[in-house]
Amino acid sequence: MEEEPLVSVIIPIYNVENYIVRCLKSIQSQTYKNFECIIINDGSTDNSAEIAEKFIQPDKRFKVIHQINKGLGGARNSGLENALGEYVCFIDSDDWVVMDFLKILISSIVESNADIVGCNMILYFEDGHEKINSWNHSATGKDGIINIPEIFKALFEYHITWNKIYKKKLFSEIRFPEKLYFEDFATTYKLSFVTKKLVFIDEPLYYYFQREDSIIHTFSEKKLMDKFLIFTDMEKFLTGKIENDKEFLRFVYLSNIILKNCKEITYSNIKFQEKISLLDLNKKATNAKLFNFKNILNTKELNIYWKIVLLSYLKSSKLTYYILKLKPY
Repeated sequence: MEEEPLVSVIIPIYNVENYIVRCLKSIQSQTYKNFECIIINDGSTDNSAEIAEKFIQPDKRFKVIHQINKGLGGARNSGLENALGEYVCFIDSDDWVVMDFLKILISSIVESNADIVGCNMILYFEDGHEKINSWNHSATGKDGIINIPEIFKALFEYHITWNKIYKKKLFSEIRFPEKLYFEDFATTYKLSFVTKKLVFIDEPLYYYFQREDSIIHTFSEKKLMDKFLIFTDMEKFLTGKIENDKEFLRFVYLSNIILKNCKEITYSNIKFQEKISLLDLNKKATNAKLFNFKNILNTKELNIYWKIVLLSYLKSSKLTYYILKLKPY
């Protein structure tokens, strides 16, 4: 009987003492047994590391690596550098997975000889209610296989790192940026150029915990500038790699910087909270009631550069693209 391949599960932790046990229990109870779990303590200042150390003592498949704070990207890099498995997956420390998470994903990636297999997720809210993620299947072909160039679009739209299993060799020359917000956003699209086959499983196997104080639910100007830096790097990376790159880059800038920053900006403004909950940000920004001249100018959290960017989009998407290329840093 052929030996089951080793999977390296990488879990960065930073000040998650209230959540880490739930996450680790979900790994320990996996029906697929041939895994190692690498916990990267990224300079926690609470009891996260001590709790993790105590939890894993009886189980040799788990180990904790301690390092100075390098951010989520730096922690994931440390996990990759210490991973022994042929396959790797990433799980955030406040999330958890179903018992068959590894079994289903590893079976699929081995049987299909895919480079990446992703799954659907369950959004779990602090009040205890759950919602299965509504996934867009428009880029998915027969049997869930996504081929080039659809791979790029699929990975880019769903740039999250943690609901997938990967062949570790994909990361031989790819790493996450350190101390940068949206580190998965800065990395996942690069995988499209080394990925030949991607499979999506429409089963909710991953619990994505919706914390109000999480990175995605809080606003700062650094987030906006980090995203700008990511797209600047993306432009350099993509140049010459895809056909009609000018038009595609324009799509990239508009759909991700503008719309997602618009969401972050408006969510940060308390007086818009009630109305924002009714806003469908997947529609064109020009159709969004709150995305207008007055609201942009009155958003105190924005510096003048980002106000110009957002205001320009009201007038001309082409103008916005060139303003974004000014690189004000």
